[in-house]
Amino acid sequence: MNWEVDIEKVNNGYVCRWWEDNTEGEELVKQQVVFEEADTEHGIVECFQALLYFITEHFGMIGSKHDAKRIRITTDNIKREEYEKDNP
Repeated sequence: MNWEVDIEKVNNGYVCRWWEDNTEGEELVKQQVVFEEADTEHGIVECFQALLYFITEHFGMIGSKHDAKRIRITTDNIKREEYEKDNP
């Protein structure tokens, strides 16, 4: 299991890099995945959500709907003004 991921914020999203065993198990191979923000109203939020899903899966924390406790990643359609009013 991988216990380290390097996350870099770039102009239009995020790049994650990590090392893992190759299929032969002899040497490590550098892997990378890119999360690119879509040019939409909520592209930045959807991109960050995808990044969080990746991190959760990468570290084996996905869980099952039957687990007593698990991590859930959701987005809400709340306006910043409403959030700041309710969370000073």
